Amino acid sequence: MKNPLLRIMRTGAVCALFILISCAAGRSAQAQRWLQNVQVVTPVNDGGPTGALLDTVTSVLRRQGEDATVRRAPDRPNTTFRELEKNLLGEGLDFTSANQLFVRYRLEADERGYAEQIKNLYFIYRPQRAGETDVPIFFLEMSDPEIREAVFGSGTRLHVNEAVFKPFREQITFPKLVNENGTSLVEVGDRIIRDSTAATSERKRLMNTIRKFSYY
Repeated sequence: MKNPLLRIMRTGAVCALFILISCAAGRSAQAQRWLQNVQVVTPVNDGGPTGALLDTVTSVLRRQGEDATVRRAPDRPNTTFRELEKNLLGEGLDFTSANQLFVRYRLEADERGYAEQIKNLYFIYRPQRAGETDVPIFFLEMSDPEIREAVFGSGTRLHVNEAVFKPFREQITFPKLVNENGTSLVEVGDRIIRDSTAATSERKRLMNTIRKFSYY
């Protein structure tokens, strides 16, 4: 006759082993998933992707008319595109006055690869003289699927070969934009980055992580 105590001990050992394996698998799955929210600021250049993006965004919003709602800045209330346009003109500005663009990304990776999402766009006018305050032009959340597709499904054609079309979703990816001249990494998670050395270190860390999961 089998010893009941021995059977209980064996059952307990099996359960403990199962729990250990489950915990290890859980830790492994967590270790293989990476998530980071970041923000960069980059110049709006005429003839470049950011300048073309500004033109496309304003064109999309203008076509939507009164249905298009935007904000002057992240902490401002919603307003219509036309009302904002009128306010800007009253200040001697318009949408083409924007010369800097903040782009907020959600970066995510797991064993299936790397993916990113642009969460919002924030266009500002930055005066050339030091000490002057940035002037907000407009802020746009990219949560509306219709606006997101209208904007990022658009793009530009190569000057040397107009048969080649490059959508904005390929031109302003985080790995491409963060390595452009004039682009600065200004926020990682909840941390504001003001020091250029820290920004360079963070950029390298982020790019190394992305490369682990993709071909960038």
